[in-house]
Amino acid sequence: MTELDTQRILWLGPKYGLTDAYKYKIKELFQLRSINLNPNLLMYINLHVKVPEMAVKKGRNWACSYDKKHEVEKYLDKYIEIFKPKLLVCNCEVLLNFFSDQVSLHLCRGSVYFYKGLPVLVIDKIDVINQVRHGVWIFVNDFQKLVRWYRGELRYQPKFTWSLCDTVEKIEQAEAWLCQSQFLSSDTETHGSFITCAGYTGNVDGKIHSWVIPFFDPSKSDGAFWHNQLHEQRAWQAVRKINDSSGIKILQNGGYDAAYFIKTHTPLRNYLLDTYHLFHSIWSESPKSLNFITSIVVDNCQYWKDDSKGIKTASLATIVRELKRYFRYNALDCYYTFLDGIWLTAYITQPQLQWAVSNYAREMRHLLGVCLKMDMRGFKLDWGRLKVKRHQLNAEYDEKLKALRVMTAEPNFNPFSNDQVASLIYDVLGAQPIKTRGRKKYGKRSVDKNVLRLIASQHPIFDIFIDAIHDAKSPRHDISNYCNIYFLNSRFYNRMNPGGTETPRFASSSHQFWIGTNAQNIPKYMRDMFVADKGKMLWELDYKSSDAYFVAYHSEDKKYISNLNSGKDVHCLHVEFFFKIAYNIVMAGLKNKEKFFAAEPTGVRHITKRITHGAAYQMRGFTLYMQMGKKAVIAAATALGHKDTHTWTERQIVNFCQFLLDGFLKLYPELPLWYKSCNKECAENGNKLTITFDHTRIFFGNPLEDHAVQRDISAQYGQGGTGGNINRTLRKIHDTGIDPNELHLLTQTHDSILFQSDIGNFDTVRKVLTIMEEPVTINGRDLSVPVAVTGGFSWGKGLIPWDGKDSVTPFVRHNMEMDAKYARYEFI
Repeated sequence: MTELDTQRILWLGPKYGLTDAYKYKIKELFQLRSINLNPNLLMYINLHVKVPEMAVKKGRNWACSYDKKHEVEKYLDKYIEIFKPKLLVCNCEVLLNFFSDQVSLHLCRGSVYFYKGLPVLVIDKIDVINQVRHGVWIFVNDFQKLVRWYRGELRYQPKFTWSLCDTVEKIEQAEAWLCQSQFLSSDTETHGSFITCAGYTGNVDGKIHSWVIPFFDPSKSDGAFWHNQLHEQRAWQAVRKINDSSGIKILQNGGYDAAYFIKTHTPLRNYLLDTYHLFHSIWSESPKSLNFITSIVVDNCQYWKDDSKGIKTASLATIVRELKRYFRYNALDCYYTFLDGIWLTAYITQPQLQWAVSNYAREMRHLLGVCLKMDMRGFKLDWGRLKVKRHQLNAEYDEKLKALRVMTAEPNFNPFSNDQVASLIYDVLGAQPIKTRGRKKYGKRSVDKNVLRLIASQHPIFDIFIDAIHDAKSPRHDISNYCNIYFLNSRFYNRMNPGGTETPRFASSSHQFWIGTNAQNIPKYMRDMFVADKGKMLWELDYKSSDAYFVAYHSEDKKYISNLNSGKDVHCLHVEFFFKIAYNIVMAGLKNKEKFFAAEPTGVRHITKRITHGAAYQMRGFTLYMQMGKKAVIAAATALGHKDTHTWTERQIVNFCQFLLDGFLKLYPELPLWYKSCNKECAENGNKLTITFDHTRIFFGNPLEDHAVQRDISAQYGQGGTGGNINRTLRKIHDTGIDPNELHLLTQTHDSILFQSDIGNFDTVRKVLTIMEEPVTINGRDLSVPVAVTGGFSWGKGLIPWDGKDSVTPFVRHNMEMDAKYARYEFI
C-alpha cells in the first residue's frame, strides 16, 4: 500500500442495493494480489433511497428520469463533498444513464465517463460473477483498471484524431501518410455486398491518426459518395496502395474485411495481426467483440458502438442525418483496433505465453489459408433441386398443419404464434409452467423448444401435442433456413472461422457478403441440392468415431482401445452391451434398415451413439435427456424391457438417462479415473491444458469442483483432437500436399472434409486419404483414425461409399437414379 491509498471510492450501487454476500465477494477480489487495494476504501452509496422515483423504464432497461436529474445531482454532490472520493464506480444502469446517454451496464462495462472532473468507471451487475464462468475474470480485469485510475498509473493512450477524406487532396494526404506507417489498422463498413467506407489508423513519427475513405452516400440517387467517377477511381487506387504497403496490418476479425478487399481487387499485404484471433488464442472462452476487447485493454474508453447502428439496420433518413457520425464510428473502430493490437502483441509475446503464440500462428494460418479459400470458392447450387425441396417441404407443412388443426379443433391455429401455442399448452391442456433456473429470458409461460421438451414429460397428451407442433414447424424452418437464403452466381457460400469455437474445430456461419448459411447445420436430406461443378466430382472423407479414438487413447482404457481397433462397428458393439443383442443380429438389422436398429432418433444404434458421446464428455442424466429427446429415451427404456414408460415422470426419465451413462463408465472403468487426473492436471497447471497437436487452452472456473469445466476438459481431448487432426490435414493439403488445380476444397463439416476434383481422378482421393490416415502418437501408441470415403455428383444423399476401385460407373449410375427422382417434379 502507498500513502496515496487513503482516498475513498464511491460505489454507486443498484436500485435494490448490494447484498452482504456480494459485498464480501467484492472485498475478496480487491484483496487479490493482482489488485491489492484496501476494500475499506469503498463507500457503498444507494442514491435510489434518496431519490426513490429516479428510475423510469426505457425499453427493457431502466433510465434516469429527466425530472429527477437535478435531485440526483444534488445528493451526489453532497456525498462527493463529504467523502472527497478519488473516483466513482457506477454499478447502476439508472445512474449510467445519468452520466451518459447509455442504459446498459453490460455493453458499457469497462467504460470511463467523467462527472465534474471525477472519473466514473462502469462495472457490470454483480450477478455476472455467478452467471458466466468468465465472470470473475471480467471483474478482476475491471478492478485492475480501477486501481490504475486510482493510482494514476494508466496505460499510455494517444488522443483520438481523425479525418474524412472527402476530397482528392485529403485522399492523397491519407495515402502518403499511411504508407509510411510501420503498423496500421484497417476496418470496413459494408452494406450488402459492397464497401461503404474503408478506415485506417496509422502511426507516423510518434503520432497516431485515423482516416476514413468514403464510398457511399444514401442521399444521392445512385448511392455514390463521389460525384466524379475519376475521383472515386482515385479513392480506390489509394485503398489498393495502402493495403499493399509494407506496414503490418492489424484487423479485428479480419477474415470479413479480407473477403471484401479481395472482391474489390484491393487485397491486404502483411495482414499479420488480428485482435479477435489474438484474444481467442489466449482466452478462448471469453467474448471477443471489439468493444469487449477494448474494455479490457484500453483504460480510457467509452462504449461507442451506438454511434452508428450501421447501414445494415438504420433507415435511409437516419443514415443521411448521421452520415458523418457513421464515418467517425468507422474511424473509432480503427483507432481502438490499433491500440488493442499493439497491446495484445506485446502481451502475447511474453515468454510465459509462447503456447498462445503457437495457437495464434496456427489460427491465422488457417484463416488466411484454407478458410479464406473455401469462403471465396463456394460450391454449385442446382436450382431445380432447390425448387423440388421447397415444394416437398411446403406440401409436408400443409399436411402437418392440417393434422395439427384437427387435433386442436382450431381451424386457424398457428404453430408459429407464441400466444396461441402458450394458450394451448398452459390454458387448454393445463400444463404447469416449470422453473427454468438460469433461463430468465424464457418467462413463466415459455414456448421455447427446450422448455416444451421438459413439459412433454408431465403427461403423454402434452407429449403428443408438443410433437405435433414441432413437426408442423419443422418444414417451414427448413424452407427459411436453407431454401430462402441468398445465393451468389448460383453458388452456395459459407464462412469458416478457425476462432469460432473453444476447441481447434472450425465454426461455420453465413458468408461475409450476407449470403449463405452455416454449412455444418444443413441436414443431410437437404444437401443433395448442392452439386459438383461441370467435369468435377464431389468427395467427402469422414473420420469414423474420431472423438472416441482420442478419448480412448488419452485415457489408455485398454478395452475401449481394443473395441475401437477390433474392425467391428463400435456403436454396434455398444448396442450389444446395452441391449444384450448379439452383434451379428445388430449388423443384420442395420443392413436391412430395420427401424428398431437403424431409425433416427429411436433406433438402438443411434441411441447408443448419444449415450457414448454423452458419457465420454461427462454429461449427466438431465443433459443427456435434453439432447436425446423423450422419444429416444423412451425407445431405449422400452428396448430394455420397461413396460410403463408412458407413465414416467421427468425425474424417472432423467434417472434412467443417468443409469445409461453409468453403464458406459462400467464398461470402460479407466475413464472415470482419467477424468479425475485431467481435472487435477489442469488445476495444477493454472487452469491450462495442452492436448494433441500442441493446442493449449485456459479454462475459466474450478476444474476440481465445477462440473461444466470438467465436461469441457473432456471435450478438449475428444473434439479438440478431432479438430486438430482435421486442421493438420487441411494445412497439409493447402500448403504442400496437393496441387490446387487437382483439388478444390469446398467446406469442412464436423468430422469430414468435402472437396471436388476431376471426374475419374482417384489418385487425388488416395492422396487425401493417405494424409488423413497419418498416425499421431498418444501416450506411446500410434493412432490412425479410420476414414470413410464417399463420392458422387451431389452432396448428402448424392454420395455413395467408394470401394477403392478406379471406376466412375457406380457414381454415374447413382447420379442417374437421383436425377430420375427429381425428374418427377419437372412441373414445378
